[in-house]
Amino acid sequence: MSVVRSRNDFIVCHLLEMCGHSATAELWPEALPFFAEAAEYAEDFLLTAAGQRNRNFFGKKGDVSGLSFAVQELMFDPQTSGGLLICADPDEAPELLSAIQRDDPSARMIGRILPRAADTIVFAG
Repeated sequence: MSVVRSRNDFIVCHLLEMCGHSATAELWPEALPFFAEAAEYAEDFLLTAAGQRNRNFFGKKGDVSGLSFAVQELMFDPQTSGGLLICADPDEAPELLSAIQRDDPSARMIGRILPRAADTIVFAG
């Protein structure tokens, strides 16, 4: 399965729920569509309490240590602008992404779903 993200936010906890106990998600942090201003705020350590709760909930379900602090914070921040996280068959994902991008050019392919591994979410790049 391919993971498609629409809009400029990302919520790791939603992906944890989608994976459940049977799958692992491989995310490509460089493909995540963030608002530039949001990254600047995260780099300045302007954080939300709910983002910290999400970080705590995520715990040891993946290793974020290789990611910049700003990217980590943006992935854990629960604020949403109506973004959509979709898993689709890899053969159908490009066509689906094209259809979404007609209305939302910021939509991106941000990863893929793999058979279950030790971590629920892995970060590749």
